[in-house]
Amino acid sequence: MKNFFKKLAVTATISMSLANQSFADLIINIGTEGFAAGVNNWPGGEPPSAAIDGAGQKYLNFGKENTGIVVTPTAGGAPTSLTYWAANDSPNRDPASFWLGGTNGDPVTGDYTFIAGGILALPDTRNQGGTAELLE
Repeated sequence: MKNFFKKLAVTATISMSLANQSFADLIINIGTEGFAAGVNNWPGGEPPSAAIDGAGQKYLNFGKENTGIVVTPTAGGAPTSLTYWAANDSPNRDPASFWLGGTNGDPVTGDYTFIAGGILALPDTRNQGGTAELLE
């Protein structure tokens, strides 16, 4: 049985493909823009939308726990792949782990069904950032 979710929570920077969805269909809902250390926020030039834009931009979050993005497709869907890329600057800013869940309920108070999760070990090779092609 295939699960279709209205909302997907991702707790690391990724590129994500959803069955029958495109990047234009995705809406990002989480946190605020800012520079406070240890809080779920990001610099204006490195927002959550950069996590799934398929370009060399990065999403930088200053929080250490319970950070991530909530993706709301315009129609329910199931994730078909996750791809992680190294950021352009420092391995210290790469995600160490990920958790992916889906819900048909409220994105804040709803229960998420676990889809995938685990430890990440991204390469020390850096991507160029900007609109540069991402290294596989």
